[in-house]
Amino acid sequence: MFNFRFLHDLKGMVKNRAKVEGSICEAYLVQESSYFSSYYFEPDIQSKRTRSRRNEVGGWNDQSSHTLSIFNQSGRPTGKCSSRWLSDAELKAASHLVLINCDEVVPFLG
Repeated sequence: MFNFRFLHDLKGMVKNRAKVEGSICEAYLVQESSYFSSYYFEPDIQSKRTRSRRNEVGGWNDQSSHTLSIFNQSGRPTGKCSSRWLSDAELKAASHLVLINCDEVVPFLG
């Protein structure tokens, strides 16, 4: 199936409004040739092919040093940030979930 988001990106790269089809073809060829040539770069050179995915840890979260293993999971938050108060039952369930999934607590579970 054709990716319409990809076509939207190509249309955004159009430089010659008089010959839109030719500009889209040129943008596609430039993008494909740069992607192909990125296979010949050194592994430490960042390119579109070698960059980390959207929800993977990209370096901004690497400085955090938590003591419990459950807080050292890779990933990034997505969506709009919002805050709310947890009820007592939700807080108790969340704390149990954290403790059950934490490697440091396993010896105490018996």
